[in-house]
Amino acid sequence: MKAGGRTIADTAQALKREADYPPVYHVPREDADMSAPTRVGHATHCPHKGDAS
Repeated sequence: MKAGGRTIADTAQALKREADYPPVYHVPREDADMSAPTRVGHATHCPHKGDAS
């Protein structure tokens, strides 16, 4: 996975989760550049995982 020409994640271990909404891919932290994500101003809610921001 790249963003702005920078590799953010490189994995063969992603998990694909689906429910009644579009699929979401979960990437192990050890396969991702954890310095890349930044906090944004909005929040979401998942009925299975709870609130996120």
